[in-house]
Amino acid sequence: MQKFKRVLVANRGEIAIRVFRACRELGIRSVAIYSEEDKNSLFRTLADESYQIGKGKSPIDAYLSIGEIIELAKAKNVPLTGGSMLKFSETIREMKEKVQAMGEDFVSGSLSAPLNMENPYSGFFFYSSHLCEMTMEVFGYHPKAVYAQRHNGGSVAAIVDYGDFCVTNHYNDGAYLYAGSIFGKKEQLVREVSLDGCGEKECDAFVEMLRTGKMAHSYEELAAPVFFLNAVKRSYESGKPEEIRWP
Repeated sequence: MQKFKRVLVANRGEIAIRVFRACRELGIRSVAIYSEEDKNSLFRTLADESYQIGKGKSPIDAYLSIGEIIELAKAKNVPLTGGSMLKFSETIREMKEKVQAMGEDFVSGSLSAPLNMENPYSGFFFYSSHLCEMTMEVFGYHPKAVYAQRHNGGSVAAIVDYGDFCVTNHYNDGAYLYAGSIFGKKEQLVREVSLDGCGEKECDAFVEMLRTGKMAHSYEELAAPVFFLNAVKRSYESGKPEEIRWP
């Protein structure tokens, strides 16, 4: 059974520090990525190896250099860990299983999450990345296009086109609530997305990855929400439907 000898953490700050400490306790080398602005940050110094990404770019654009991150991970033969812990929610798992169980009876669905356009670090990307990852975990990792519009002040609504069906994303400004619904021909499922235990399940998946040598999500699945979210942002800025630009 192959086990990972190194782990690249596509994250920063306190979360990255916790992962690096866990790696050290397990005898696994840790790899950090950092932007120019983070070159003196604590998380970088605690990693066994660190590599700058997005040279010449702003902090946000640097960490969105997903192609560069994946190439680095593959070159160093390390797995990626990170992303939204909400994809480990029991509610998201329940919704995913419901979509699969419905089969051809599945019609559409929706998911909603908070939005904070005024967040000083990443604006639109602060909470909305959670919604993109929940959507892909439930409905699939290859949507084709999105059409997003601003409404009710700062909120954003997006129609996500999967080709055979569409789902709706609601980015709600000022409302801290995660919720979802599944609609079939004969039944429906409506749930508030529970955050209970998400962090623990994410840690369990990380430890399992280290033990078995198998990533919970592929490189492509970890990268997919970035391209999805970029299309959402382009669409609400242009007011037109936007295709998701896959690499």
